[in-house]
Amino acid sequence: PNDNEVIVVIPEIVEEGEEYFELNTYIAIYNIEMGKITHQYFESSKTNGWTSDAIRLDGISIDKKVYLVKENTNAFGISVDYFGSSRVNPYNKHTLSLFVKENGKLKNILHNYNFEKNTGEWNGSCEGEFHDEKTEFIFTTDKTNDYFDIIVKKTLTKTTSFETEIGDCDYNEEIKRETSVLKFDDAQYKSNNL
Repeated sequence: PNDNEVIVVIPEIVEEGEEYFELNTYIAIYNIEMGKITHQYFESSKTNGWTSDAIRLDGISIDKKVYLVKENTNAFGISVDYFGSSRVNPYNKHTLSLFVKENGKLKNILHNYNFEKNTGEWNGSCEGEFHDEKTEFIFTTDKTNDYFDIIVKKTLTKTTSFETEIGDCDYNEEIKRETSVLKFDDAQYKSNNL
């Protein structure tokens, strides 16, 4: 958040088995000048979604963007990536959670938002259907409970691949765009469709 602060994310394994694990979430801000942790956050594996099974939890990262969510208040993001290993049913998901500093703690203001998602089903050679979802956030000057509203623009791409009469593999692409708004409800951002 600031030049003298470091964000630390510690996933704690609470349960694991063969190709399976659940993680608790620990996030802290360490102040270098003061030499101590100034803000922290904990969430149990029961509610944080940090579970790896048939859909593998593939990575946890600190978002490098800074989000101005209200006057003089920046949020930072934690991203989690998931990956499905099935060749004929590909699956990828990228979620985003936002946090702000508040009263010596970290407050989660956006929880596991599906920012990108790719799914599909095909026969392994040509024929199939694939869905791709990408998101863009636009922060407005409109406010709800002191937090700026977020316009969410989603691009949804459906790709259908098929075999032509001469045996080649070809595809059709349909692109849809959807717009919604995230408004702050005193605890977290919630979606309001336009």
